[in-house]
Amino acid sequence: MKEHRPKIVVIDDDRGTAELIQMMLRARGYDVDLVYSGASAIELFERISRDASPWRPLPVDLVLLDIMMPGVDGFKVCQMVKHDPLLKYIPVIMVTALDSASDKVTAVEFGADDYITKPFLPEELRAAIKAKLQVKDREMELLRKNVELTAINAVITAATNTLDPRRVAEEAFAALMANTELSAAAIYILDEAQPGLQLVMQEGVDRPQVLPVGEGLSGQVLRSQHPVLKVNLRDDPDMPAEDLAEHDLNAFVGVPLRGVEQSLGILEVYHSSPYGFGEDAVPFFTDVGDRIGIALQNAEIFQRAQTLLLESSALNVGGM
Repeated sequence: MKEHRPKIVVIDDDRGTAELIQMMLRARGYDVDLVYSGASAIELFERISRDASPWRPLPVDLVLLDIMMPGVDGFKVCQMVKHDPLLKYIPVIMVTALDSASDKVTAVEFGADDYITKPFLPEELRAAIKAKLQVKDREMELLRKNVELTAINAVITAATNTLDPRRVAEEAFAALMANTELSAAAIYILDEAQPGLQLVMQEGVDRPQVLPVGEGLSGQVLRSQHPVLKVNLRDDPDMPAEDLAEHDLNAFVGVPLRGVEQSLGILEVYHSSPYGFGEDAVPFFTDVGDRIGIALQNAEIFQRAQTLLLESSALNVGGM
């Protein structure tokens, strides 16, 4: 596996300074991009924000940001980053010639994680970057785990609140959507009384009411009993383009709703970014699917037991 090189974005209108920092950091194993204005930096982070997801590493690991830039200054860039629910975890280190106490206070008020004054020693910058990257990695891991734990607990609670199979699927689906920031999702279950996979609920996407068993991406999931991850969904022949025509959906994870011995349905989740789901997303949604599948199976067993009890009672009454 290719070793991850932390991505640092240097934002400075002084090209000579920016290129010097880039050369210094590349020599220490960092991947470095340069941005030469605050306005361009805002555009960059707006694009990153649109594609951001708890299940995908952020494409920027740290920002080195000059304060004094014409037009959009460093304070405004820092404020934009730190007000975003996911970008705020990217460390921002102000690198500037300003050295007054009030400037340092202002940098902290706008959300800066650290402040280094020019000229600086390379070792000073390297130590600051290393420390902030360690904090960022821990915070992103905690964020992902908290999102997943909250969603799992909500799904378990919702799925076990009823012993009606359809309501299990409905309430688990609603809990998942309420506790994650998915762009769209749909849930299908197998019904012995009806052919194909039956749509129970959907949000943010227009899926068919019935899916033939074995066809399309969900057919792959059902046949293999394993999750399917797709990026650049619009280019995939197994996903009809008309299903995505009115929705900006570009990534897909499908997982089986597995009982003890068989799949009882399919959970489909979508993200607007082509790379909104990384490999880390698959175990989480697989776990969600398994929890719903077990709850569905318990509900079906209960219903069968109730039916047998009623039939037994009817036979006993008839035999008297």
